[in-house]
Amino acid sequence: MRRCFVHKGNIYLHSSQLFSIISEEFKKDLKDALLFSYRHLPMIAKDQRLAELLKYVSRKELLDFEYEEKSNVKGAINLANIDMFARSVHYPPCMKILHDKLSENSHLRHFGRLQYGLFIKGIGLSLEESSVFWKKKFSGKVNGEQFDKQYGYNIRHSYGKEGKRTDYTPWSCSKIISQLPGSGEYHGCPLKYFKDETLSDFLTKKYDISVRDLLPIMEKKREGAPQIACIKLWDATHKIDTKDNVGNHPNAYINSSLEAENMGGSKSIVK
Repeated sequence: MRRCFVHKGNIYLHSSQLFSIISEEFKKDLKDALLFSYRHLPMIAKDQRLAELLKYVSRKELLDFEYEEKSNVKGAINLANIDMFARSVHYPPCMKILHDKLSENSHLRHFGRLQYGLFIKGIGLSLEESSVFWKKKFSGKVNGEQFDKQYGYNIRHSYGKEGKRTDYTPWSCSKIISQLPGSGEYHGCPLKYFKDETLSDFLTKKYDISVRDLLPIMEKKREGAPQIACIKLWDATHKIDTKDNVGNHPNAYINSSLEAENMGGSKSIVK
């Protein structure tokens, strides 16, 4: 996708791409090592230090988080009010930027559609609602017949109605952070790939947060900890602590925000 320079069999990468590549290699090595440990578990269990360590790393919160739909999300957001919710503090930054660009450009590229499409599926939009939503948003560039031909299959596929008929789940934060958006793409995590000035302006405008609240978010962003930066953003826009797996999954972010609102603890501003 022209994201690197190739010369005489060598690939030259920008330093911003190295983190994702190295982290993916580390994950592969870690999985192999864990599999090796499992095969030798009887021997390892004899060493109390290693046995305690393995017990610790097996805890769910240290693994890639799979979102489970909560009853307070289902039905709260629908085709009629999704634009309003997208302008509120309920929406995590990674989805707010996608919704904004979709509305602005009447288009998102493949991975943007995939990331956002699975997210709105997770917050409760049915296949029919999603089809209408995307068709309406794309109507500025393609007519209904063109949309059905070019994009209808992929929407049905994400709901498990085409192809392998797999019921795909929304992307977790770790998967979103691993994405490397190119020019004209808006998927991935803005708390990772946005430049400092761009991110600062975006958060101030879209979440109405003060400079004081912005500082710890930017600090964690610069430290290469976008998930913690996202938690800091959630804390800055909510009065009470109801966050459950915020920083692990964007759908958990919006779920916790709705819980906070129900308890009178969110600043449900609309920007």
